[in-house]
Amino acid sequence: MADPSAGPAGAPARALVLPRWWNQANKTEQAYYATQLGPRLQRGELVRVDFEAETLLLGDDLRYTPDFRVVPADGLLEFHEVKGPYKREDAIVKLRTAPELHPHRFFLCELMAEGKWRIQEVGR
Repeated sequence: MADPSAGPAGAPARALVLPRWWNQANKTEQAYYATQLGPRLQRGELVRVDFEAETLLLGDDLRYTPDFRVVPADGLLEFHEVKGPYKREDAIVKLRTAPELHPHRFFLCELMAEGKWRIQEVGR
């Protein structure tokens, strides 16, 4: 499989530019950005990626702040929730509730063994 950060054939890969929020993210969120979102942003598949940019209301005094707000080239807003091997149940419940109340795409992005990611859409 080709390096996702590589440019066109024969062109050197561009270095990933770290966003200003980089130090606010945990190591798993940094890894997700570095391996998944950043390269897609460089290739033009994504227009914008923001970290913890929006808090969604799920009910009375119940709020959910997804890890990433992602705008793909098609303009349909996505939210990506990044989890390592240990997940808090309340975060998963919020992630599964959000698509019922908000007309966006939601993804659970789990870091698996050997640094591989399992990315699945939630609520569709």
